[in-house]
Amino acid sequence: MKKVEQFEEIFIYGRQPVLDVLRRSPRRVKRILVREGVQTSFMKDMEALAKKAHLKVQTGTENELERLVGGVNHQGVVALIASGTQIFSVWKDTVKLHKKPAILLFQDIQDPHNVGAMIRTAVAVGVEAILLPRFNQAPLDGAVYKTSAGMVDRIPVVEIGNINETLRKLKEIGFWIVGIDEEGKQSMWEEDFDMPICFVIGSEGEGMPEKTRELCDFLVKIPMENDVPSLNASVSAAIVMYEWKRRRATQVKS
Repeated sequence: MKKVEQFEEIFIYGRQPVLDVLRRSPRRVKRILVREGVQTSFMKDMEALAKKAHLKVQTGTENELERLVGGVNHQGVVALIASGTQIFSVWKDTVKLHKKPAILLFQDIQDPHNVGAMIRTAVAVGVEAILLPRFNQAPLDGAVYKTSAGMVDRIPVVEIGNINETLRKLKEIGFWIVGIDEEGKQSMWEEDFDMPICFVIGSEGEGMPEKTRELCDFLVKIPMENDVPSLNASVSAAIVMYEWKRRRATQVKS
């Protein structure tokens, strides 16, 4: 049997992310540490879930939690988990192309808050998977889990190597590659998105490299006024994903 998941261990923090992993993937949780004195309904929920997963909830000081995750808003709870990213070669064999899915590929996105925000939106609109490069990319870490409000475990996150090679393989199996680019010739309103789609989101500062642009079947732009040059990467992704969702809803009704 092929290996589907990789198990790099990471620390996550925040009440919702920890609860979500405990509910959905309890076997991946290795350790839970709660700050001394935390007494809320959250604790009852977490202890019940931890007990069901045969995990012991440990207590620690504020300093102990900060040594693990730094000076972040951890809300009094930290967990060590296996990240559970999927392998591209296995994931692609499970895709149901007849359902015309959309997937999201990140190109050198450096801000973990952008990554988390895009994952949260992707889950909300029904995107099939997130393709996350192994290099030159904000990793799947505690900040991403926190910003996504625990949504990371509700969508397959697929680790990829070379981006352009991945795009070629996606095209071979039937995906159309749509780059989101402010210099695109077509407005997103001109596309019907009625096919299996991989949306490529370029980096916050540099945008999309020329070689990647050349592999895109379409380069679409977001219509803007008042000489606004561009939008934040996560905002751009959210707008395009919701346009895709709107088009899908219209196609179903017609």
